Amino acid sequence: MTEVKMWGSEPYWGLGYEWDPDWVLTERQKKLRATLIELCEQEMRANAKRSDDELKFPRRNLELLGEHGFLALTVPEEYGGLGESHVGYAMVCETIARYGCASTAMCYVMHMGAVNAIMLRPTEALIDKYIRPLNSGKIGTLSYSDPETGSHFWYPISSGAERLNGKFKVRKKASWTTSAGFADFYVIQTTSPDFTSYDDLSVFVVDAADVKAQPALWDALGLRGNQSGGLTVEDVIIPEEQLVGPVGDGAESNDEAVDPWFLIGSSSVWNGIAMGAIDIAKRHTTRKKHADVGLRVCDYPTIQDYVGESVIDTNACRMFVFSVAQAMDKVTDNNRRVLAPGTTARAQYLHWAWQVKFAASKNVAHVVDTMLHACGGSAYKRDMELERYLRDGKAGWVMGPTNEVLRQFVGKSVLLGFESLDYWNQTVNERAIFNETKKLDAAGKRELAEKLLAQAAEEEARKPVGRR
Repeated sequence: MTEVKMWGSEPYWGLGYEWDPDWVLTERQKKLRATLIELCEQEMRANAKRSDDELKFPRRNLELLGEHGFLALTVPEEYGGLGESHVGYAMVCETIARYGCASTAMCYVMHMGAVNAIMLRPTEALIDKYIRPLNSGKIGTLSYSDPETGSHFWYPISSGAERLNGKFKVRKKASWTTSAGFADFYVIQTTSPDFTSYDDLSVFVVDAADVKAQPALWDALGLRGNQSGGLTVEDVIIPEEQLVGPVGDGAESNDEAVDPWFLIGSSSVWNGIAMGAIDIAKRHTTRKKHADVGLRVCDYPTIQDYVGESVIDTNACRMFVFSVAQAMDKVTDNNRRVLAPGTTARAQYLHWAWQVKFAASKNVAHVVDTMLHACGGSAYKRDMELERYLRDGKAGWVMGPTNEVLRQFVGKSVLLGFESLDYWNQTVNERAIFNETKKLDAAGKRELAEKLLAQAAEEEARKPVGRR
């Protein structure tokens, strides 16, 4: 017999466990999920409304997660964590968004992205300062966006770092940073000292005291509690111990840690929002009755069709995420494998992670809209909560990498091969150069050649002596 899903002392009013793919979860993960649902029922869901109404950062919800070990979910047990896997992480992100608070879930995704970027290249100093204190409620976040490059966040051209007496002088300008002004530490990516090419990036941890943010400016359509605002680091001196990995490790860190954890986590948030909207629709349509015809709303075939399609599509997206998470678990020994620089595992599934993000964020936009139709005019009332789920879910499509970017990545790599993506801007497009230069007459070509020679001389003059 399937276990009854509870909401406090009563059976849950949404879909039961028979509609959850529990066979992908361990018994321990099911217990963790039950703990999360209880926290959502007791406090986190009510806090979600306050965050949405007041643009309030969900610190209390994150503190609750810390009190129960979830802020160190994937950290090895010897460092105070729960030692959980990618599948366990996907379940936690989905559960928080579905039953509790989508803003909290997205803050959690970015927190775990920062934690796992550090744990890709752990040192004793980093672990002692940032990882062991997590259960006391210490919150981190990623800051990888750039105002000059939009959703192409892997080009942090508004940033930089210089070597200075055994330390680093770091500057960073970010257009979108979840938890900006509220996190205790920020994992940021900049161009490296002596920057030479777009994949020459470095990762640093910056403390809250060294960043500037203006949370009061945040006012968004949805995810109104996550405070995803601008952030600057203005020539801050950072000790060498807060460099994560070697100088120039940023591209590998991005492909092996930041993108895999972010895409698995955020996709799970979109799936959780979709399931949460279906839960609300079930509650309303099974209780609302049309007295004139003696039918509940759920008795109409059209409503059954709406809900059936939404459940099928969302569970397909959920299984897609769990499947890719399982693949990452397999190549990392359930997230226990320590990878040396130059060695990757999760990165081989990055093109699958692109697909799960696209599928989940496309699906949630359709599902929340459909559930709005299923519930009719009552869904416009804020006390039903569906309109908040609708607004929160809309963020999925535009959150970088946007669905347009991911769709092109997948299509281009399928047709032309992965090397054609060149998202580190390493390959010269000789076809394009030839196509443009053939438009020039002889004088134009000489003029262009002189400009290029002058640029080459300037670049050579700027190179450090040892790198000529």
